[in-house]
Order: sequence, then structure tokens, then C-alpha cells
Amino acid sequence: MLVAAPASEAGLAPAPKERASSTATAKDYAGLFDEAGCVTFVTRTTAERTLRRLGGDPARRPLTRQQVFDSGHTAVLVRASGNRAVTFADDGLHCDRPETLRVLSRGGAAVAVSYPFEAEPYFSYWVDGRDVATVGVYLPWEAEKELQPLRRHLDGLLDREGGLRDVESALALGERLTGIRITAADITPGGWRVLHPPLPDLPKGPVTEHTRFSLTDDAAADAALRTRILALPAVEQRQLAAYAVQVALTGSGARRVPGAVAYAAELARPTPPRLPSALEAEVRRAVAESEAAWNRASYSSGRDETPVIRRGLALRALREASNADPALAVLEAVTTAGTCQSLARRPLAPAVEAVLTSLEST
Repeated sequence: MLVAAPASEAGLAPAPKERASSTATAKDYAGLFDEAGCVTFVTRTTAERTLRRLGGDPARRPLTRQQVFDSGHTAVLVRASGNRAVTFADDGLHCDRPETLRVLSRGGAAVAVSYPFEAEPYFSYWVDGRDVATVGVYLPWEAEKELQPLRRHLDGLLDREGGLRDVESALALGERLTGIRITAADITPGGWRVLHPPLPDLPKGPVTEHTRFSLTDDAAADAALRTRILALPAVEQRQLAAYAVQVALTGSGARRVPGAVAYAAELARPTPPRLPSALEAEVRRAVAESEAAWNRASYSSGRDETPVIRRGLALRALREASNADPALAVLEAVTTAGTCQSLARRPLAPAVEAVLTSLEST
């Protein structure tokens, strides 16, 4: 996702007084966005507050689009007027996630309209940290129930099957709900601001066939390991997760992160404590820098990005091991720690097998 904040908060056009925002139509947004991306409408906020909630630093120097691309970072463009703001992102796969809308809507409301490449466009409406309506734009079978709370705002925006007609209709609904009008002048590129985006919500149980787990290049071997791990008692699943995290922290140098070692020692407890806020901020920063390094490496930045990537992976595993569900905690943490170790050509699988054998024999 891309975010850019201008030097001042000017630049967002209020909905014209001669026509209330409740009359916004799809035609008002025709041709405004012709590339994949994501837009959010945010009320009761400022440009600075919006940027900070997304993980940006208003004091950092803004970048050009090319500089953002070269850095590999997530970034965003913010426009604001009064106590309302709009964000524009090039990638539609981030701004509509729950962890993003939860913080953006705090104390007000937020609407996200995403329109990614080769994926379903989505409309989401959150109020004060709560999901009111989230629906696929072209999925009418979802719309009847999800859009029910918004029925008085939907006149002229639905197709014959009861779903939102198109992305333009979703944008018009965003205006109707927030009173924010977007024009072409608002999306003229300003200075892009780098983000350390909110961390994804940890998954909730139970474990399913889709739960992430991979430790080797052999699907059959992974399936066998997964079965053995899930057969362990919860307390031993915690111990295995803690072991994998310790290996990743030591091998990546992430042990030097303040609080990381002390917290890792708590992961073997039946119920690990909540990740301290200062450590969570370090994890958020490291994960963002790791993902940027992955992006740079994908187009041959010419430097060794491995240390940055591994540090982020180790701290990501630390957070994953804190999941309230011990089975999810161990599967995800071992997978991420395994990736961290494989980048250093030190496979984690043999060590995990040894620990498993020891735990199974007791």
C-alpha cells in the first residue's frame, strides 16, 4: 500500500454544498481511478493523525514514487480538510484489512474501497473500531445481509441482484457515509510517506487444512511433521514454538532487540503474556523493513538483504508464538523460523525433528 502526506492538510475538496453527499452517484467517480489500488475515507481525524495510525512518521522526508519503489517500502498519500481525510494507495490488498480499518476508524468512521489486480474488489465500512459492513463489490449473495445496516444510503447504487454495481458505486457510497467528496485534484501526487503498517491480526483457532505450515521442500515430510506437532499436548506445543523462536533470534541477531530475549523465555508458558507495546513496535518496524528488503531483493538491489529479512522473520515468529491457540502458535512460528534459518542455509527441520522425538519419548 502507498501513502503520501502533503506538507499542509489542504487539498481535499469538501462535498459541494449545492448537492448533498447523500446524492453522490457512480458517475461522480467514473474514470477517477483506472489502476489497481485502495482508497479510504476517514472522519474525525487529521492528516498527521491518519499517517501516524498507519505507521508513518510526519517528520520523515517525503519521497517520490520512484524513490518509494526503489526503497521497497509500503507508502501512502494522505489528503485532508478540516477533520476528514482520504488516503490513496497503489496496492489494494492492505488498506481494507481489519487491523488497518480498526485503527483508522477509532473515534470516528472509515470506509475502504479496494480494487486490486486480479482479485475481488471490496467495500468495508467501520465505525469506532467495529466492522459494520464488508462485502465484495461483485458478490450480490454477500450483499443482502452485509449491506442491510446501510440500506437508506444505497439508492441507485445496487445492481438487479442486490449487490454494489461497481467500484464507482462503492466510492459513491463511501462519500454518502462520510460526507467526503474526492475529485481528480485530490489525487495529484504529492510526497509519498513510508509506512510501518499495522501488524496483521493473529489467526484464531481452530487449526484447519489451510493453516500455514511448511518446513521442508517435501510436502509429504511436512505433512508428517504437522501431524506429529498437532499430536503433542498443548504445553509441549508451546515448548516447541519457544525453541524455534530462540533458534531464529540467535541466528538472525534479533536477540539484540530490547526485550526480545526476555519475552521469548515466556513463550513456553501455558499462556504467554501479551506482547509488550514497546516490543510490538519493534516487531512492527522490523517486519516492515524485512518486507521492504524482500521487495528490493526481488528486483536485484545489488546488496545483500538477508540480514534485514532474517531479523524481521525472527521477530515475526516471536509474535506468532504468542498466539492464544498453542497449535496455531507452533505451526506458524515454526514455519516462519524455518524460513529465517533457510535463508542462512541452516535448515530448521532436523532440529525440530530432534525436539519432537525427545518430547514424544517423555
